[in-house]
Amino acid sequence: MKQISIDEYIEYVSKYCKATSYPQIGKLYFFSYLFNQSESFKSNKSKFYDFYPATFIFNIDVKKKTFYGLNMHMIPPSDRKKWLKIIKDLTNEKPLNPKHFLKLKELIKIADFAVRNYSMTHVRKLREAPREDWSILFDDYANTTYQATMSEISAKYLSLI
Repeated sequence: MKQISIDEYIEYVSKYCKATSYPQIGKLYFFSYLFNQSESFKSNKSKFYDFYPATFIFNIDVKKKTFYGLNMHMIPPSDRKKWLKIIKDLTNEKPLNPKHFLKLKELIKIADFAVRNYSMTHVRKLREAPREDWSILFDDYANTTYQATMSEISAKYLSLI
């Protein structure tokens, strides 16, 4: 696993992920996020944000035009594939049923530090990652966070698990 530039990362994601207009529960998405500092730092305890999230969607609020997801970039690169495997195993059966969501809810409690609420009005260039390419997409990584380094994210992660 190696760190690459933001441009290389976005090109990499574009190669493997298809453009889409709206997210679905149980899928992994990459997107550009227009951050509103004044509104987001009120609810974001960590005081940093990810401008190009890689997020597993687990809840969508159609009325509010928002969705909740587990942002894989808030997990250190060395642990991302482990989390992806857990999520992939959990969501392997189709269709997802209530027992899957109970297990996901337990998982989300453990990974609360990486759960984010996103407004669809701030999402640009939404791209769905095919399940078979989830692992490939995390072979390399780029620092896509504003006001945080990978070391700071790792320290936050380790302090919470």
